[in-house]
Amino acid sequence: MELEKRKIVVTVVMIALAVFVLGAIIYCCTTLKNSKKTITWLAVGDSITWGEGYYRKCYIDFISKNHYEVKADKKGVPGMYTAQLVLYANNGFLDTDYSPDIVTVLMGTNDFGCDVPLSQYMGDLEDLVEIMKTKFPDSRIIFLTPLYRDYFGEKKYILSKKVNNIGYTLDDYINMIKAKSKEKGIEVIDLTEDEYFNKDNLKEYTIDGLHPNTKGNIFLADKLYEAIITSEKRET
Repeated sequence: MELEKRKIVVTVVMIALAVFVLGAIIYCCTTLKNSKKTITWLAVGDSITWGEGYYRKCYIDFISKNHYEVKADKKGVPGMYTAQLVLYANNGFLDTDYSPDIVTVLMGTNDFGCDVPLSQYMGDLEDLVEIMKTKFPDSRIIFLTPLYRDYFGEKKYILSKKVNNIGYTLDDYINMIKAKSKEKGIEVIDLTEDEYFNKDNLKEYTIDGLHPNTKGNIFLADKLYEAIITSEKRET
């Protein structure tokens, strides 16, 4: 009988210890999670930022899902080119009730596709930069270049050879983004670098040679988080 009592006491003690350890683990994990500074991130763009599929998930959604310190918001409009974004922004499209820590702008694909003259595009970019700086003076603003891709089933990978109907290449628009960003002191990430979408992974990562599929959005999310968040932590 005495032995049985001891066994019961030992069992109770072990259960209590297990509950204590589990509670300590949960507490530590919760404390660690809550100790991370929340990063607010506004993603602005066209259909690539609008998202794919029924649930309209894009790269910023997966950044937020996989990194709980990121509170994400997105403002994407399919088919939008830069002049339209300027017009929408002047009419409240980019208004927020908070000041984002990070604002990324992924535009330019439709300027190339809609044959916007490069001289007009230059002016539109200048207007957009000024709007971004005015609306988000305390934010880290980053322009993202359009992605290289096949051109809607033509199976012709766009580098510098493919031109639109008025004779400009996608590279012309990309180089304008780089030049204006540098001139205005805006960060830029070149998504045409081989580490992003390229001719070897395009079929795997896109729906139609242009828009990222779920796998492609997760891939882009990881790359952008690494380039924007992780690299900044290393530097600091």
